[in-house]
Amino acid sequence: MEKFKNDQLVLDAVRAQTNGNGVYIDPRGVFLALSLRPDLADKSQNMGRYLAVEGVTNLAQGFLLALVLLQVKPKTVLGYAVFGLLVGLVAWVGIDVSLWNWYGFSGTLTLFDLLDMPVGCGLAGLVLGWMIRKWKLA
Repeated sequence: MEKFKNDQLVLDAVRAQTNGNGVYIDPRGVFLALSLRPDLADKSQNMGRYLAVEGVTNLAQGFLLALVLLQVKPKTVLGYAVFGLLVGLVAWVGIDVSLWNWYGFSGTLTLFDLLDMPVGCGLAGLVLGWMIRKWKLA
């Protein structure tokens, strides 16, 4: 993430050239994901709501991963972790590598997300695999 050299100049140009929040693209390579509050207040004021929504979506992701893991029958808990890691890797390639390719997201962000998604799914697979085997769900 980088900061603008002149925040106010950019804000004025964006407001003058867009119809509000949305995703904008120009054939010359400009990509803009715009999310402004109408009052231009600091969006961190809503941090609690953002964290709550993120938490709920992470739980939903874990639930869906659990449903997938219940369909496979690895012989060990580590096998569940590897399967979870592979699911996360598929998601990373499909989402983050595409964002890097098409919209110029930084390589640093793309590699950081490699730690986030596959490693997170691998750790979730490890925990879920332990739970599945302990409770004899599979």
